[in-house]
Amino acid sequence: ALGERMNMGIALNRITKILIACLLISTLLHLVLYMSDSADYRQWVTVQIGIQLFGLICLFFILKRKLAALVIFAVMSVVFTYINAVYTKLCA
Repeated sequence: ALGERMNMGIALNRITKILIACLLISTLLHLVLYMSDSADYRQWVTVQIGIQLFGLICLFFILKRKLAALVIFAVMSVVFTYINAVYTKLCA
């Protein structure tokens, strides 16, 4: 039982570190979207970058085993996905 818990902890750390790398790359790639002519689109891109940076903070707290950070990260992921699916499509 203890060995399984340690393996789960190692897996959680690896997955979290992969998510951190993905969010950093995504945030940097979103900077390219500022070249858009639409002010509304640039505004939503700014909101998305803010959400991603907040998500990075949550991921660092998840590494420290904070359950609240995991819940907040899940909610922020839904918000980010909704904005990406709905609002940025309307503004582009």
